[in-house]
Amino acid sequence: MEFRIVVFLKEPRPGQVKTRLAASIGSNAACQAYLKLADTVLKQLASYSELELRFAPDDAIQEIERFKKHPEWRLQPQGEGDLGQRMERAVRGALSEVDAVICIGTDCPYVQKTDIDQAIEVLKGQDAVLGPALDGGYWAIGMRKPEPTLFQDMPWSTSRVLDITRERLQSAGMSFQELRELEDVDDLGAWERFEASQE
Repeated sequence: MEFRIVVFLKEPRPGQVKTRLAASIGSNAACQAYLKLADTVLKQLASYSELELRFAPDDAIQEIERFKKHPEWRLQPQGEGDLGQRMERAVRGALSEVDAVICIGTDCPYVQKTDIDQAIEVLKGQDAVLGPALDGGYWAIGMRKPEPTLFQDMPWSTSRVLDITRERLQSAGMSFQELRELEDVDDLGAWERFEASQE
């Protein structure tokens, strides 16, 4: 099975990343936190060659180059639209070239290579895979066929995303399996827990 990992990330610009965390520690410190989180996630994925960094804004390619941990990683702008539209575009593009795609962000620094390996194994027998997050969202979603309803009219950044995604997978008749639950780092408490885990 040929697969692709797609990582969504933003240009590390103060005031544009980790805005909830910035309310507590300031935009410059939040930008540094974003860099640390992104680097932590991407180091875990450095052994995968079939990986695409989907970045925003679309003109940030020079700033995104710093995140490239493998010479074969490709860089691709996210394009226009809300998060759902950008995710659907990435999924459809990947599945036109490979058998399965796994999408993650850089908010969850606890992701290990073993988690991604498990997601790949799941997709050998299931239509989809979900990595549930503690806040009611998900840290990963993977699939073997495009399903637009998973990304349309979704209340992103709310505690309902995971439940709605489960319901839509079931409605679409897609089999799926879930990975371990992990915490996204979005606010001060989560950031302090992550920092403590690094000591």
